[in-house]
Amino acid sequence: MFTRLLPVVFMVLLWTWVQPSQASAVSLQIADLNFTGCAGNQLTGSYRIEVLDGSGAILNATTPYNVQRTYWTPSGVETFSGLVTSGLVLNINVVFSGDPNPMIDFLANLVDDPSVASSLYRYDCLTGQVSVSAGADDRINRARGDLVAALYVRADREGRPVIRVYNIIASSEGVFAGDFTYDLIEPYLNNPPSRNLKLQTIGKVTLYALTTGEFQVNIGPDAQGKTYVLIWRGFPPRSLYGYTLIP
Repeated sequence: MFTRLLPVVFMVLLWTWVQPSQASAVSLQIADLNFTGCAGNQLTGSYRIEVLDGSGAILNATTPYNVQRTYWTPSGVETFSGLVTSGLVLNINVVFSGDPNPMIDFLANLVDDPSVASSLYRYDCLTGQVSVSAGADDRINRARGDLVAALYVRADREGRPVIRVYNIIASSEGVFAGDFTYDLIEPYLNNPPSRNLKLQTIGKVTLYALTTGEFQVNIGPDAQGKTYVLIWRGFPPRSLYGYTLIP
C-alpha cells in the first residue's frame, strides 16, 4: 500500500515545485482615457485599466482584478468598484450638482491593495484640460479650491488636531501659510455661537464657526472668481460637504 502511494506523492511534490509563483501587481495605469465633457452637470467619457507587474506585463489581460474608481466632484466623493480586465472599456457617467464647471479628480486603485494606484487625473470642465499628478494625498478639500490652497488635518506638538493651510503658487507647489489651531476651534465644539462668527483668515482661506454647530472654510476667490465652501462637524473634521459660490 505504502509503495503504491510513493509515485502519487512524488508527482504532487513535483507539480508543486514546478508551479511558477504568481506575479504581484506593482502598478496600475489608466489607458485610453477620454473625457467627453460635463454637459448638464454630468461628467462623461471612457477609459481602460491595466494592472502591471514589475516588468510591465499586463496581469489583467485575461484575469480580472477588483479595482475601485474614485471621483471627487462638487457633490462629494463617488466610488465604484468591480472586476475589470485590461480590454474592458469603462464608461464615465458621474452626475454632480452645484458648480456647472468644476474641477473633477479621478483615480483608480486595487481594492485588495490601495497602495497600487493610478496617477491622479484632474478634468477642468470649463476648459476641457486634463492634468496629471503622481497620486492622491490626504487633503480634505480635494477638487474644492485646492488650486488656491490645500488643507490637511495634522497634529500640533501636544497631539491635538489642527488644520494646516498651504497656499498653492503658480508652479502648483504648496507653501505653508499657517494653522487653524485646536485652541481657536475648541471653544465652539458643542457650543455654537449665537451668530455665524469669523474666527481667522489665512491667505485666501477664512474659517467660521456656525450657529448650526458646524465649522466652515471659504477658499478663494480663484482666478475665475469662484469661492469654494467646505463645511464639517467636530474636530478633527467629520461629515464634510460643500458647495461653490459662483460670481
